[in-house]
Amino acid sequence: MKVEHIKNKTVRITQGGYAILDAKWKDSGVLLEDSKLFFITGGEIVIKTADGETVCREGDMVLIPAGTTHDYHLSELGSASKYWFHFSVENESGSIFSQYDCPIKFEVPMEKRERIAQLFSRVIDRSLKSELEELVKLSAVFELSNFYISETAAEKIKSAGGDMEIAVNYIHENLSEQLSLQKLAAVACLSKNYFLRKFRARFGIAPLKYVTMARLERAKQLLVSTDLQVSDIMSKIGFTDSAHFSKVFKESTGYSPRA
Repeated sequence: MKVEHIKNKTVRITQGGYAILDAKWKDSGVLLEDSKLFFITGGEIVIKTADGETVCREGDMVLIPAGTTHDYHLSELGSASKYWFHFSVENESGSIFSQYDCPIKFEVPMEKRERIAQLFSRVIDRSLKSELEELVKLSAVFELSNFYISETAAEKIKSAGGDMEIAVNYIHENLSEQLSLQKLAAVACLSKNYFLRKFRARFGIAPLKYVTMARLERAKQLLVSTDLQVSDIMSKIGFTDSAHFSKVFKESTGYSPRA
């Protein structure tokens, strides 16, 4: 993972690639710490959030901001292909995509698609490993982010939901701690009941359900990207009972953590 500052913004890439999708490409209740950006090169995919379902087609760029609970699957066409990567672009106020009212997708003009494909290819190119080449990749992420916001004419949000962003950031930074509704409400400087209502309205789920989903997503990332033992991963995400962790994990993924 590389982190660099570009125009006072912190840019991070966690993973990415080019994928030809089949019927196995589907999941529900997905919640990630990082944002996801797709460029659809063929077929159709369906993204479902609290705002409803969106069908994304060839030529569309798709943005799923960090902290957005979502489902995904192929459309009835049954196939699709896409560039994709997970990333974050942050400034002193947090993720830039939490500061703009961005649509989940938009159609890239035909004359700009080649350039967008080039930028995605640069971001996912694993042969670029030197410090200078990593900067080139990070610059491509920054250009794509700026392109998305400017092309969609996304309006900046005037501090709306700032208390919710504070709470969500706190959750992701403190998954190993005991996170109660009262604690999260205090972090957001709101009463417990008002915080609960406001959080549900913003994210479509209760705060503690969000905490559990965030912990499970972190566990999945650690299981596939590190050699940590399950017990070590549990301690990093706030689970103390292995039987309970295994049960919750299997209910969510269909697999045991060890599997």
